[in-house]
Amino acid sequence: MFQKLGAIDVGSCNIKMARGRRLIRGAICDGVSLIHTPDGMAPNGLITQPKELAAALEEPVREMRDYSAEIVMIAASDKVLARRMFLPNVTRSASRTIGGLVRDAAEREFAIESDDYTIDYKVIGEAVKNAEKSVKGIFVMTVAVPNDIIRSYSEFLRECGLSCRSIDFSGNALVKQVLSEGAGRAGRSMAVVDIGHKATSVAIASNGKFQYYRAFPYGGEAMTLAIADRLKCSVEQAEDMKKKYGIMPCDEVGFAGQCVDVSHAVKAVLSRLAGEISEFFDFYVERNADNPLERITLSGGGAMVKNLDEFMVKIYNIPISKRTRVGSMGRGKDTNNEIGMYFTSCLGALKTI
Repeated sequence: MFQKLGAIDVGSCNIKMARGRRLIRGAICDGVSLIHTPDGMAPNGLITQPKELAAALEEPVREMRDYSAEIVMIAASDKVLARRMFLPNVTRSASRTIGGLVRDAAEREFAIESDDYTIDYKVIGEAVKNAEKSVKGIFVMTVAVPNDIIRSYSEFLRECGLSCRSIDFSGNALVKQVLSEGAGRAGRSMAVVDIGHKATSVAIASNGKFQYYRAFPYGGEAMTLAIADRLKCSVEQAEDMKKKYGIMPCDEVGFAGQCVDVSHAVKAVLSRLAGEISEFFDFYVERNADNPLERITLSGGGAMVKNLDEFMVKIYNIPISKRTRVGSMGRGKDTNNEIGMYFTSCLGALKTI
């Protein structure tokens, strides 16, 4: 048995859509669409012009409507808050009280008014709080999405003639997709680094569960702007050079010219980003010394920079791969080119793990 669903990820630069059949475990992708986001219509995850955006996406929306009327929207914004929280003296069976405790903890740890957010959680394990093993409780992954973002999604789908089945947090969707490919299972830990246009999301899965998340204000746009500033060229020219050269072995003797400047500009941004991600990884290792990270998967359009995986291997000294596989397309054909980098969240949102 399967259920047809669609997933939509509205980014500030690109809109990603995937159509697929959800199975008991996993999903089969039947098609994807990648559309440039009209300027100013979706800054930082908020759809500011739902009616106009729906009209601009008339053809892919019609395909989605013909395929399935139920959509999983992906919440991707630095305004979305996510944290692994510990609730002391609580057990999994206390389902009636966990929701209220999570809401109180979210208000305290996120410093928010809970009425302004939709708060959800998932129990990810029972634990011992201190070395004496005297305080027991549970760990929960808590996510808080601003209500104005959720309202904008609802209005957008209504204009599209589609219904919202659920909203999936981007970090959770990233992890689901990579876990479905066999990484981060019991006794193992892995990270997904998703480099978008304006920001980078990093999600860590341990023992088969989404455990930690952090967002950083660097993405593909920052690399492009750094190139434009260094070479005193237009943003369009800088984007073309980023795609052409990326990180090349052009710092070596015998190379000169634009490729050197482009490589230096891209590396400057990535070095700052990698430094902040390293601090996040250190935070994880301090709390999980017995289960260190074993691999990193790169995704997102910003991760398509040439030789990025080799650059990051030198920094983290663990296996790193780019997630390029889209999956079964139409007649069962696998698409393995780099377009798959854009759709990790969409494909993960289609899955139940």
